Formats: sequence, structure tokens, C-alpha cells
Amino acid sequence: MQDFNYVWYGCMEVTLELSCCKYPPSSELPKLWEENRLSLVKFLAEAHRGVHGFVMDEHGNPIEKASLKVKGRDVGFQTTKYGEFWRILLPGVYKLEIYGDGYIPKEMDFMVVEQHPTLLNVTMHTSKDKIVQTDVSILPSSAVTEPTIGNTTMDSKVHFPDT
Repeated sequence: MQDFNYVWYGCMEVTLELSCCKYPPSSELPKLWEENRLSLVKFLAEAHRGVHGFVMDEHGNPIEKASLKVKGRDVGFQTTKYGEFWRILLPGVYKLEIYGDGYIPKEMDFMVVEQHPTLLNVTMHTSKDKIVQTDVSILPSSAVTEPTIGNTTMDSKVHFPDT
């Protein structure tokens, strides 16, 4: 189940066994706890290592299910319904790729340090904010009374009528 949850849902799952016996006597539980308490707490604190933040649109609204991927890693992950994300990473320099339906893709460089988690908030801009280019129609000179020019997006095609 551990590999499945990590690959398909991005969840890290761990099983810790503190005794050689599957079911130690209840009288031994306080001793097992005291012997392992500090290590267990430090292990839990590792969940805060890495990067976390929010993916929002230009109006400050969360973007649910935005796709994120640390460049050079195989497994991607998504934001929650509140636009939040997190990834456990060792200290180092990374590049985060962010994609959202209807938004311009983005890449951001960030650094993870040993002392505390890195906060990385991302603002995405809608696709309609792409650079606008001019659409020019070419007509035979006899048909031209004034130039035909309009605004269009990068994906529009230029129409060349037959002469």
C-alpha cells in the first residue's frame, strides 16, 4: 500500500515497528514509548522539511487541482481545493513547474534550507492575458478601402483570401 499511495496520491506512508514482538505485552508499552519518543517526534518533524505554499489566481482565489512537479523528479502532485501544496525535500536548489487549466504555465526556482520549511506562494495568470498580436487580412488592392486590423490571441490564424 505504501508504494501505491506515494505513486498515485503523493502520500508518504510509513510503518514503524518498535519491538521484535508483533504484539508486545501492554506492560512494556510505557518503556517502548520512553525509549523511542524523541526519535518519533523528530521523525514527525521531518514532514515539515521542504516546500509548501498556495497557488492562487491574479485575484487571490485558490486554484484547485493545479499540477505541480519538481523538475527532474518523476512524481508530480496537485493542489488541494484551497490551492495549498507541500513537498518533502532535502536542502538544495530546485525548480517547480506549475500548470493549471486555463492558466499560463509557470516555472519558479526556489531553495530549501535545513532550518525551516520554504514558503513559496504562486500567482497564476489566465491564458486570456497572453500577449496580443495583430491579425492582418490581405485583400486584393481593388477591394481595400482601409486596412483590416483586429486583435487576436497567439493561437489565431491569419486569413489569406484567394485573389
